[in-house]
Amino acid sequence: MAIEIDPAKRQGLKNFLDKHWPDTLEIVRALALGEDYDIHLFADCWPHVTTLILAYNEGIAKKVFIFSTDAAKGVSTLEKSGIITDFKISAVLGAYGIVERIMNEVVSDPLYVGQTYNKSPEVARFIYNPSSGTGIKKPLPSGYRFDAIHSSDIEPIASKWHPYGGLKRLMIHYITNYPNIAVYDTTREPPRPISWMTGSGLSVLYHLYTVEEYRGKGLGTLVIQEMTEKLLAMGITPLVYIELDNKPSQSLFTKCGYIRAGSVVAFMDALQ
Repeated sequence: MAIEIDPAKRQGLKNFLDKHWPDTLEIVRALALGEDYDIHLFADCWPHVTTLILAYNEGIAKKVFIFSTDAAKGVSTLEKSGIITDFKISAVLGAYGIVERIMNEVVSDPLYVGQTYNKSPEVARFIYNPSSGTGIKKPLPSGYRFDAIHSSDIEPIASKWHPYGGLKRLMIHYITNYPNIAVYDTTREPPRPISWMTGSGLSVLYHLYTVEEYRGKGLGTLVIQEMTEKLLAMGITPLVYIELDNKPSQSLFTKCGYIRAGSVVAFMDALQ
């Protein structure tokens, strides 16, 4: 069974999830978004929910989040909702076991007609902890400055995240519509972006990247600190997904005040 939850019930559900099911953080944040995001929320039953599936629009792309206390029921609810057959889906996020079953049992089915997906390695959420602070912030080296990503730099920066297709367009959408930060080398003419990061509709941080020749100068740390402070000033607590085997990134974000929170999750990313 897949029941679409009436929009009138979402606020009560949001309050319940925030208090009793913190692992559904992305769904809680998405429920606070406006009508332009075309939010759809499905459950396996009501009111004793054990599976929640949320789909919403990010520009021309659609993202899906699925959380369940029972992997088999979660996959069954996803199939019955009909969401997974939408060609506009760019990414699906959920508990690793659920995503693995979706890949094995749903999108691999010869009767399935839809996207081609790639499953990410396991990732952990890290969320900023206000009591930690962002760490000691060093000044930028001479000749560098912070700035929002310039419009002329959006496409090449997005290409560093993913070189083609829907994922590149999704990154362009993130950079164009949400807070971002970059370090520019002003000794070049025109100034060149050398380290950067952007946010998303759910205030998830993406695409921390430093140009190879500028690495080892602490620019990544400064970008995280600057972006975190920027979001905090807007009343937003940022979070980030980091692969479990990426210990350097985990250490970097931990140094900047982030702590691991929630269960291990994984993505299915559309390859088109």
